[in-house]
Amino acid sequence: TAIIAAAKGTQDLMIVARAGCAKTTTIKLLVPSLPTQSVLALAFNKKNALDLKAELPPYVQSKTLNALGYKAWWQFLGRKEMTVDTKKNYQVIQTICGKQNISLSKEEKSMLADLLNAGRALGFMPKGSPIPGLSIVRDDEDGIETIFDWADVDYRQDLEVLFRAGMVEHIRQGLAGTIDFNDQIYLPVVFSAPFDRFDTVVVDEAQDLSDLNHRMIKRACAKRMIMVGDDKQAIYAFRGALSDSMGKLAAMRDFQFLPLTMTFRCGKAIVARAQDYVPDFVASPGNSEGSVEDWTKEGPHHNDADSHIEWHARDIPAHSAVICRNNAPLIKLAFKLLRQGRGVQMLGNDIGKSLERALDLAAKGLSPDTPSPTVLAAVEAWFKKEISKAKTDRKIESLEDRWECVAAIVEEAADLRGARNLCHKLFEDAAAVVTLSSGHKAKGLEWDSVIHLDPFRIPSRYAHSPEALTQESNLRYVIETRARHRLILANLEDFE
Repeated sequence: TAIIAAAKGTQDLMIVARAGCAKTTTIKLLVPSLPTQSVLALAFNKKNALDLKAELPPYVQSKTLNALGYKAWWQFLGRKEMTVDTKKNYQVIQTICGKQNISLSKEEKSMLADLLNAGRALGFMPKGSPIPGLSIVRDDEDGIETIFDWADVDYRQDLEVLFRAGMVEHIRQGLAGTIDFNDQIYLPVVFSAPFDRFDTVVVDEAQDLSDLNHRMIKRACAKRMIMVGDDKQAIYAFRGALSDSMGKLAAMRDFQFLPLTMTFRCGKAIVARAQDYVPDFVASPGNSEGSVEDWTKEGPHHNDADSHIEWHARDIPAHSAVICRNNAPLIKLAFKLLRQGRGVQMLGNDIGKSLERALDLAAKGLSPDTPSPTVLAAVEAWFKKEISKAKTDRKIESLEDRWECVAAIVEEAADLRGARNLCHKLFEDAAAVVTLSSGHKAKGLEWDSVIHLDPFRIPSRYAHSPEALTQESNLRYVIETRARHRLILANLEDFE
């Protein structure tokens, strides 16, 4: 009621909404109280935007940030017809390679694609751009280093040349009306496209915004901002979000801060555990008592003789989720469950593609019928070489996780062909009663029971800076507040 009363005024609002604290309901209730009907509601993905559209009055424009950017670029081009090409990045690479009459390996194409995505995410405009604009990351030696670091690519002068050419080609095609999803954010910001203006802009998931997103919102907001989010659920710095998005927004304007901290999702025991990190997080009196079970210490089948803890497929509650910081333990558990006849579904259809790409690079030159032991040796040698070249902890950690994932898949297959097939159809059983997910993929979802697999992996041993350690603590909070009634801590090594 305090938030709805504040909505009737004119001051900017910052609503700090913890996990399961009726954030969407509050947005739905406050919008009709706004003293204007010129309202834009921004959501982070299409599903959330559609959910808001269904709940809010018809005069409210509910959009994703991509849709907002799309329209701005459409207006910049004089409302000409545009094409959204999801494969544009690789077509740009083919175009510049053709123009320069060079051939790149699959690995080099992948690195160049990552650089082009990084350049656009960071707002880099090359000096050779077809039209003038604002380069948020400056086109100088420091700017190029920032982009290579962000993309986790080792610097090579030839890659810099191709990267610059690729950015120019992306802009050229964008001016001709061919764009991809990254362009929808990048192009209208860097080239100051005309955004529709609204008296009030309401933003959901404000903790996940990037610098470019902040600039878009400022251009769309004529008078008032209402930001809704949870700074403790900021976990996407690795993909371009600002680690302190809400703090940086707060420094821009004079916000009134309003808490939304009573959860209607999590049982009281789960909330009590989360309070170690989020002290203002409280449970609604009507919530279940809930439970936090630490199977890593005194599991359901603890053997006092050897202090060995065991848990089994039958111990996993039906329609539950197993969530882990890393993908490798999930893949290993999935194969164990499949062998025991337990159907699983792994969230994130991009995981299989990523692992197949790594497998192809590691097993380059091997025939499809190469037996698994030979493939495994090639995989180990390739990953060790890549890890030795990696310059950042984030790159090393990513490579190690993929190494474990690919090795687990190869060990499960008879030959290279079988391993590739496993990557293609990795855990597609949508009717399965056990869901496997990384912490990042689980954000926004909830289950009656959640097993936090290998909780010792948080914080990562590669997290050293205060910012990195905060992201790790945030991730633990996200994982464990997906549970409504039962949170279980368990280690993979104890599964039988």
